[in-house]
Amino acid sequence: MKTSKNGSAPSPGWSTIAITKPLVSLDHEFDPKLQTDVFAAVGLPRGLCLGSKSGYRARHRRHYFIPNANVFCRRDGKVWWGDLDLWRHAEQLEQVARRLRCRLYVLYEFDGRFDNAELPFEEARRKAVWHTGGPVYPDRKAVTRSGLSLAQAAVLVGVPVQRLARRQVPYISQEINRRLGTFESTFGPFARHYGHKKWGHWFLTSNPRLNGLTPIDALRAGQTIVFEKVFPEVYADADLIAKFAPALLAALWLSDRVLLEWPQVPPP
Repeated sequence: MKTSKNGSAPSPGWSTIAITKPLVSLDHEFDPKLQTDVFAAVGLPRGLCLGSKSGYRARHRRHYFIPNANVFCRRDGKVWWGDLDLWRHAEQLEQVARRLRCRLYVLYEFDGRFDNAELPFEEARRKAVWHTGGPVYPDRKAVTRSGLSLAQAAVLVGVPVQRLARRQVPYISQEINRRLGTFESTFGPFARHYGHKKWGHWFLTSNPRLNGLTPIDALRAGQTIVFEKVFPEVYADADLIAKFAPALLAALWLSDRVLLEWPQVPPP
């Protein structure tokens, strides 16, 4: 081995780079906008990083932490990206909303990045887990589209009817809306295939494969709705399976009893 003049071994074929400041988180699908500067002005710089995701969760178990969150608004689409702790940052987001004169919607990372970086507003609103502006009613139009009463819709989404009849804090109203949207995406195509004008009507029709009960009464009685059992014609036809593939994918968000889990978030 050759040595240098001072007798030491030669240096390897790479160099050392000294990092003198923290690295900035990047979202390559996001082009900063003028509105993004308003977030920085209230203490929410673009790409805000709260450190280790698992470490932050461990230190703040009762907080509503959304790593790599995306913020959308109706007028300008995606306007911000970074880590958010909604228990800490809610008031700052409200300040931004007041300055921009619009409601802001917070989405999980993969709901607003990559192929979803330029979502249509209605889809962004549906996927949001929180929004500025305080308590609101859950989506009454979604209930109307279902053809169900508030009490019947409450059975499906697994909440007391008062949750649908009264204003709710944002993360609860958005969770209810997502549940309703999942049912519509899943059962809408099947219900139309079986001749129902609204997807909720299928849940109100006596079904011989559920011992003559309506699906909603079967759920009340603690039964499980198994897709292969209640839609056997679809599962026996490859063309129909292909046609209903998006609905079946949406069904993956439903539990075994066609109910959804509440997020593990404490009340504010």
